[in-house]
Amino acid sequence: MFHSVHGEAMTGEGGDESMKQSAISHQTGAVGCLIREVGCRIGAVGCLIGAVGCLIGVVGCLNGAVGCQIGAVGCLIGAVGCLIGAVGCQIGAVGCQIGAVGYLNGAVGCQIGEVACLIGEVGCRTGKVGCLIREVSCR
Repeated sequence: MFHSVHGEAMTGEGGDESMKQSAISHQTGAVGCLIREVGCRIGAVGCLIGAVGCLIGVVGCLNGAVGCQIGAVGCLIGAVGCLIGAVGCQIGAVGCQIGAVGYLNGAVGCQIGEVACLIGEVGCRTGKVGCLIREVSCR
């Protein structure tokens, strides 16, 4: 018969219980190691995400210069829109004069001219927005 540290006799059953607890402890330790491994892998993924974030930041800095160019193009588009609007207003005036000859045709011509003026105004506003974008992106 074996005796435990406390002096009581250990039967075969007690030894089995001790081995069970030892096996459970070992399994718990193995689970802990697995959790640690998963944590390390997650950390590595986090590092990769951070590196990608840094690259995005560098691209963003380069895009600042590109944003200025885009803003300049937006201003040019807006200027073209204003010119188109001015031409549309002239077309509308001609439409009104045609209306003096033929009332119905003139009414249609005026409406076409008004639509053209609205398109021109939208073009002007688009250009102003493009200029604002350029100014903001250049700062």
